[in-house]
Amino acid sequence: MNYDYVETPLYKSVMAGLAVGIVATCVNLLYGFIYKDVTQFSPSFAVINVTTVIFGTILLSMVGGLLYYFIVVYSKKQAKIFVGIFVALMALAVLLALFDNTFHLSQKFIGLYIGMLIITGFFIAFLIPWFASHKNFFFN
Repeated sequence: MNYDYVETPLYKSVMAGLAVGIVATCVNLLYGFIYKDVTQFSPSFAVINVTTVIFGTILLSMVGGLLYYFIVVYSKKQAKIFVGIFVALMALAVLLALFDNTFHLSQKFIGLYIGMLIITGFFIAFLIPWFASHKNFFFN
């Protein structure tokens, strides 16, 4: 069956967020497995496990897609604003992870967490605008 429908900017943004979430999840899982193998890191409490990586990354990417829609619609197609906001948020999250000593986390855990923050942040910041604006690549 062939369904004819208009692809709205909201649809494109949400679908771009979903696609970026799936790609970033795969990269985060690969990074986590390699990092844990190389550093011989086996946490006593598994906060960063497969389930939290999958749901956290996809959820953040979907929120990023929605924010991309609102920023682009209300700022007259300024994707650079979206990139700047998410790079700044990623940098802030990394700085908070580096200098927050509230929970007394190990350096190996912080390295794993910061790596996943950077991967997710860059994928959201740069791939959501790319997926949402390149119709021939992602959308039929």
